[in-house]
Amino acid sequence: MIEVNLSPTKSDFDVANFGGINFSLINVKLMVIALVVLYVPEPFLTSHYEDLIKNEQSKQAKLNSEYRKIKGKVAQLQVIEKQVNALKAQEEKLANKLEIVKEIINKRQNPYKILKYVAENIPEGVWLVDLSLNE
Repeated sequence: MIEVNLSPTKSDFDVANFGGINFSLINVKLMVIALVVLYVPEPFLTSHYEDLIKNEQSKQAKLNSEYRKIKGKVAQLQVIEKQVNALKAQEEKLANKLEIVKEIINKRQNPYKILKYVAENIPEGVWLVDLSLNE
């Protein structure tokens, strides 16, 4: 007759198989090399990159200071530009006023032209005793 043992018994605990991973298949040498490659260069690389970061931060600080200086100069130049624009507007107004004054002066009759015309057109030997000009 066949005997079947229905009572649970403890099986041998396999240390190489834990959590569904068979650790006996892992190459220990490669794992150690990978860990060395992963963690050993970190302190050397961090110091190298810290130096690079410090250099870049110093460059950035210099650029920021130059930017602030240039921004201040631009603000000053904007004030000067406003003054220049105001002076140009005033110059245009004065030029318009000057044109108006010139037109007024040109519209007035200049007696010099009239006297010259009379002197050129009267016969020789004629003397004018009295001359009046009415507007």
